Amino acid sequence: AMAAIAAALTVAAAIAWPLGCAAEVPAYSIIAHVPGAGGAWDYAIVDPGSGRLFLSQAGVTALDLKTHKVTTGFVPGKVTHGLALLGDRTVAVDDSRTKVITLFDAATGKILSRIPTANDNRANGGHALDALVLEPRTGLLIAVNGESGLVLLVDVKKSGVAGSIAVGGHPEFAAADGKGIIYLNVNRGETSEIVEKQMFTLARE
Repeated sequence: AMAAIAAALTVAAAIAWPLGCAAEVPAYSIIAHVPGAGGAWDYAIVDPGSGRLFLSQAGVTALDLKTHKVTTGFVPGKVTHGLALLGDRTVAVDDSRTKVITLFDAATGKILSRIPTANDNRANGGHALDALVLEPRTGLLIAVNGESGLVLLVDVKKSGVAGSIAVGGHPEFAAADGKGIIYLNVNRGETSEIVEKQMFTLARE
């Protein structure tokens, strides 16, 4: 999935860059090495408001980008995957073992609410909840089940699942265009590395 994302970004950059312009290579450099707690992690997001990097790592690990302080267990969890910024210092993280989406305060780690999805999300497995993305037009939080190919439409204000869309295959990463469309990369083969884009439009009645 990461290779596909990188390839897509490369293509997008090539299209956006005017032909004939001299390419200016950004000056990137390593400014610090921050020892972590070890252990596997999945998604990562940066919250500009709190100045923290959040990792889904058996819960949520928080890294202060100024002080480089690492806080493990900032939010407790079991097998966490997706993270999404919801605004107003609120962050969402999902857990594939409990099938619960937890909303927490980015500054304190305080649990604001827990949204169960098991009744609408029957398939089990290590990716029974995977990617999370906020669809800003509808305000829905999109939660992906990579085991069953089910996409959950979560109403965070009502703390419940508003609906679902079956896309099949094994979806993983998701991205929103801000206009009601969500893009997913979906693996359709059991052993192949072929990634297929899926697109659907979200509408609120």
